[in-house]
Amino acid sequence: MKSYESDNNSAKNDIYFGYSEERDRGYAPDTAVSTHFVRGVLEIMLEGFGFLRQPEAGLARAPGDPYVSAALINKLRLRNGNEIVGRAKHVPGAQGPRVIHVDSIDGLTVDESFKVIPFERLTPVMPRVRFQLETSRDVLSTRIMDLFTPMGRGQRTLIVAPPRSGKTVLLRRA
Repeated sequence: MKSYESDNNSAKNDIYFGYSEERDRGYAPDTAVSTHFVRGVLEIMLEGFGFLRQPEAGLARAPGDPYVSAALINKLRLRNGNEIVGRAKHVPGAQGPRVIHVDSIDGLTVDESFKVIPFERLTPVMPRVRFQLETSRDVLSTRIMDLFTPMGRGQRTLIVAPPRSGKTVLLRRA
């Protein structure tokens, strides 16, 4: 299985994170660098980088939240709200740890997460079979619902009405 690491080319970052050419070529984590596991929900800032927020803290900002670089976000196609599990390294002088390796995204491996189609690109399936709510000519409520709010298979509906106005009776007649 291939793992994905953060891309940093500066010599300063190479010293902090212990990058080696062998590790970059083989995509294997460097064992000389002391890392710890981190988990959280990704919040991406306007500048492109992000932080892992902790669900136990109500996803509120905290000074020790792990930092996720913009390069890693772009490389792994991460989105706001992804649950990330990975490894982080403490950087001297930084507020919190820096994510250097991602093990899973939303419970999937990194390779599997690339196969997930974003919600915006999914094709909607329109209902083709219509539910006929009108049962007899005597019951006007279901006939009116049929005229004003036709429903089909695959749709979700919500009946909004004040309490005790007959929502349950309306559904029983349908």
